[in-house]
Amino acid sequence: MQEPDLFFVIPTYRLREVGETVEQYDDHFWRNGQSVRMIVFDDSSPANQEKYFPLLEQTITHNDLFYVGPREKDQFIAYLNQRLRDKRLEGLVKNLFRPSYGGNRNYTLMYTLGGLMISADDDMRPYALMEHSTESLNLDEVCRGRLHKAGENGYSRKSFDIIASFLDVLGKPAGQAPDNYERGELLLDTAMDLETNATLGMTRENSLLLQRGPLPDDAVVKMAQTFRSGTNDVDAFDFAEIFNEEVSNILKRKIKASLSSLDELSIAFDYEGEVTAQDAQEILDKIYRMYGRSLEAAEATNNPERVEALRLFAANLQKAFYGFEPDFFQQNLLRIVDDVVSVIKGSIELWPSLVEICYFQKDRKGLPQIRVKNQKIR
Repeated sequence: MQEPDLFFVIPTYRLREVGETVEQYDDHFWRNGQSVRMIVFDDSSPANQEKYFPLLEQTITHNDLFYVGPREKDQFIAYLNQRLRDKRLEGLVKNLFRPSYGGNRNYTLMYTLGGLMISADDDMRPYALMEHSTESLNLDEVCRGRLHKAGENGYSRKSFDIIASFLDVLGKPAGQAPDNYERGELLLDTAMDLETNATLGMTRENSLLLQRGPLPDDAVVKMAQTFRSGTNDVDAFDFAEIFNEEVSNILKRKIKASLSSLDELSIAFDYEGEVTAQDAQEILDKIYRMYGRSLEAAEATNNPERVEALRLFAANLQKAFYGFEPDFFQQNLLRIVDDVVSVIKGSIELWPSLVEICYFQKDRKGLPQIRVKNQKIR
């Protein structure tokens, strides 16, 4: 049986800074005896691509480095539209692959079809910060993280063979996972709730919690994630992200509760975009508590910059959530959710055709990308 191709991808919109990430991961792979095809997926504007691409060419790597930027993405979308031959679908295609976190991720999926793909953000590094504490985890707690200030003692920098860790489970049946792996239905990250905002002084730790449930031995592991070192920050000026998060949360809950079918390339669900008054009020209650905590924290600190940031954050929350007015908020939330559900359903219907087009073109001629002419270490 032929082993699947292995890809390491870095989605980015900060081409100026991605070179260091490329070199650190490349060195990590080489030191652990691993060889992998590296691809940078760039969401930069054409002007920034022209300005900063030479920095990528100045990198020094052991592994081959490839690049998919604005020019290659335009060629990719043009090819899809040519094969679909339906002007009405061009808007959906453009939305699926628009410059965004999700759009860039969709490129990585199409370019690695049939293989195994390992991904890292452009600000990640191939090591972890391991705390010296030997305290036990709570029941169903998989791991726990704390906020450590730079220069504090109490942790060490550790590096492990990332690719070997992923290959232990990725693409394999759950029954083949090592015995020390926990099993369950859902993994919850307490930091996914944007109330836990370290920048604003609201939290100092987070945990990954396992929700127990059945897991068949023949279920194939499609996605694996290493534990991370980093922070759950959201800066004060990023308040709009909280609104987007709440829209995403209600969509995930409603879709999961109404799931009607599932296959290899698609899902079907019965949710049509309804938003009840109770749905809207639950969100407002949660955000209003965050609003109050921000103002309380502003009163409790003596740092003028933090006071200003917290008060600005609270004011922006009030503005983003329509002054916490229930009827007006429900009306606007309903409009947004209804539009998003329509796009999701149209995209789900189109996705299998896009996968088929890309899968055969990838093996036949390859998808648009260029090989970076950087210095190779022999």
